[in-house]
Amino acid sequence: MGALMGLFVGLGVVVVGLLVVVARRRRSGPSEYAQGLLIEQQARREASRVRSEVRSLRAHAGMTATFAASRLTRGR
Repeated sequence: MGALMGLFVGLGVVVVGLLVVVARRRRSGPSEYAQGLLIEQQARREASRVRSEVRSLRAHAGMTATFAASRLTRGR
């Protein structure tokens, strides 16, 4: 019977601890961690944009002779 009571007390302590953590997070607003994620997402979008611009420039600059020859012979 004492072990069962100990189990319930332990579970109660865990539940109260989790409620305290959730209450503190809601009150504190956005954290630095969330701000870091937003900055990271913005950097990822910018890098994607730059990569697509470079691909576009390469495509419009024309193919080199070696690349063109390999494309012509690859299909055969």
